[in-house]
Amino acid sequence: MFVLHLILTVMFAFLTWIFWGLYHQEKLSYEFQQQGKPVTITVNGYNDAKKNWTDYLGNIKYISFTYKGKTYNTRYTQDSVFVTEGTKLTLLYNPSSDAFRQPSKEIYSSKNNESLLIGWTGVALLSPLHKSLLSFLLVALAFFFLLAGLLARIPGLYVITSVAGFVFSVLLLAGVVYVSYDAFNYYRYYHHIKNTGEKQQVTVLDKDVYYLYNDNGNNGNFDPFRYVYTATVDFKNNDRTIPVSLHDYNSLQKGSRLNVYYDTTLNDMMAADYSINPSIFIFSALLWLITIIILSKRFRRKKT
Repeated sequence: MFVLHLILTVMFAFLTWIFWGLYHQEKLSYEFQQQGKPVTITVNGYNDAKKNWTDYLGNIKYISFTYKGKTYNTRYTQDSVFVTEGTKLTLLYNPSSDAFRQPSKEIYSSKNNESLLIGWTGVALLSPLHKSLLSFLLVALAFFFLLAGLLARIPGLYVITSVAGFVFSVLLLAGVVYVSYDAFNYYRYYHHIKNTGEKQQVTVLDKDVYYLYNDNGNNGNFDPFRYVYTATVDFKNNDRTIPVSLHDYNSLQKGSRLNVYYDTTLNDMMAADYSINPSIFIFSALLWLITIIILSKRFRRKKT
């Protein structure tokens, strides 16, 4: 067990380093998106040499070019354009740092054509920068607890166990508060569409069942703890996947007309008779119960 523990600790130390690098890259991308302006340049030269570990994850070239009489170099990922001398590219130029950067795609992207009410998670509302920071913190916390477990084996460092226990209690409480806040945001998001959304009619293209966890199929009965019934509809010549009621799911066919609420500010929609999913609220209540039991046991153990 000690060897496995040690391997996991080393692995998560490496992952923490990787996720910190991803966060740093997302932070740079955010700065360029906020301050940068698009500039079209002509490539004068390029280099295929790998300069850091992330270069091995994609088709990377380091390009050189001239802008306003000055030579610049920057990293470029060849995704849809093969870069050679003379290739014209559009990059972002940040005047404050006098540097160029390729416009980035989100590392943590979401489905823009799917309603957030399907498989709701408040993380989807976060910016790519905050998503990358959250991912780094989660991996770093896992590394912290694994490292604390190793250090606790050393005689005289038993205080590490108390520190780790205190951190665990704080994180457990913070986690259940977040889940409750997430449930509240889901409630607000649903009612925002319901109360302020514009009622429209759309054409149904397909229907499906979204499983909240792996399942062998449903029995035709409404079960909000396992399924969200969905329909793919045509909205302004774009496919959109939205939540629908069980009645809609059973009655809709391809080409059927469906009443929906569309919220322009959220750019989201749902079927007009779709009801709020209660499972997230019950899950939050259960987490509060479990957290109270765990923390009360830890408090009683400390008193004795």
